[in-house]
Amino acid sequence: MDFIEVVLEEDSTEPMKVIFYSDGCTYQNRNAVLANALLTTAMNKNIVIEQKFLEVGHTQMEADSMHSTIERTLKNKDVHVPAEYISICRSARKKPRPYEEMLRLQIFGLFAPQRKYSSVTPVPFTSLQNLYSDRPKICAKKFEDLQYLKNTLPKDYHSYYDSLPHD
Repeated sequence: MDFIEVVLEEDSTEPMKVIFYSDGCTYQNRNAVLANALLTTAMNKNIVIEQKFLEVGHTQMEADSMHSTIERTLKNKDVHVPAEYISICRSARKKPRPYEEMLRLQIFGLFAPQRKYSSVTPVPFTSLQNLYSDRPKICAKKFEDLQYLKNTLPKDYHSYYDSLPHD
């Protein structure tokens, strides 16, 4: 709904029509929470919102196969700290080339898979600004819960959880 807030002017008196195109994912796009949020926004902003659903089986994106491959690689693996996801993602695919190599090529602009009529211009990863100057803090309750979780982890990983910035 933030998208609508940014796009619309606060004092708009004429009804405007906004069309959302959604895939058929029931949990994300075909649920009562989203429908009620769209309805509430439409009523509050005096706009018409139309949600169109794409035909099942015709909504595959380039990232879908990457996510699927990484999820299969994750199956039956223990992940103790977030950094372990990096090695799992790197090892998820070997042919035709590892994802790490594809990402490196994308970063340097040598390989830019995108939709034919995309208005998005890829930028090198290195040109993006940091969002934070320091590691964000987690709340005290979450820190306590993670300390309790250490009982189930090998001791080699305890220092990571001890070093998390918290309130």
